[in-house]
Amino acid sequence: MKNFVHLLFGLLFTASTSAFAQDMIPNHSFEQWDGAPVNWVNPLLFAGINNIVQSTDAQSGDLSARFFTMWSDNTSEFVPATLNSLPAPVTEMHTTLNGWYKGVSVGDDVLAINILLYNDGSISGTGYFSTGETTSDWTTFSVPITYIGSTPTEAYIYIIVGSESGDAHEGTEYLVDNLTWDGASAIGDRQLVSELTATPNPATDHINLQFTLPGADQLTFELINRQGAVQKFSSPTHFTAGQHTHQFQTADLASGMYMIRAQGSKYGFVQKIMVR
Repeated sequence: MKNFVHLLFGLLFTASTSAFAQDMIPNHSFEQWDGAPVNWVNPLLFAGINNIVQSTDAQSGDLSARFFTMWSDNTSEFVPATLNSLPAPVTEMHTTLNGWYKGVSVGDDVLAINILLYNDGSISGTGYFSTGETTSDWTTFSVPITYIGSTPTEAYIYIIVGSESGDAHEGTEYLVDNLTWDGASAIGDRQLVSELTATPNPATDHINLQFTLPGADQLTFELINRQGAVQKFSSPTHFTAGQHTHQFQTADLASGMYMIRAQGSKYGFVQKIMVR
């Protein structure tokens, strides 16, 4: 399952709020299909696995997207359903991505939604939500978004139905519909730290983050896996202006790509690392 998830990421990586939001997520309600939802990509279609299909059970409009785990003869396991948006243009710092879901979870399978927002190729914000709830009624979800850099210009949305810790399970399926942005962040732009390095990278036992703060701030650090789940977290720590080092232990992590996110009231950064 870990190799399979790595493969998926290799294939990718003053109007009203509601009206603005629908314009900014093309095919937000999954009404248009051409094998996969238009403006979205199912990376498993190339392998002949189509476990994301349209459904007439919709929260809004006529159709929704149905995600379900499916057996793969190539990997001899049940594989998750993964849908990735094409770049969605954004022009402001929205606070959440909202939507609707219903479905059945087997074992530890979940519906997970990960958001990465970029400005000029650099990550400016992230969001993550997951649920293993089984429900027969349409239920709202909200993905909170945290900003690190400046106002983003494009967003990528990743929807995964399957297990975050091992093989997916037979019988898990979810319907998803009507995705919209909401709110505008009141936090404002955080200033990126300077002189940022991460060593050793790739890491084995640990990784050291060296960075320089222009001024004093209280930072929290999160180490996040490819699905957007937080694997390690450090409590808020006060840093004075100047050079600093923060260390994460990585010996207990599976090999692969991770993201370290640091955020305070004035400063922050996102750093990609590899663990082997």
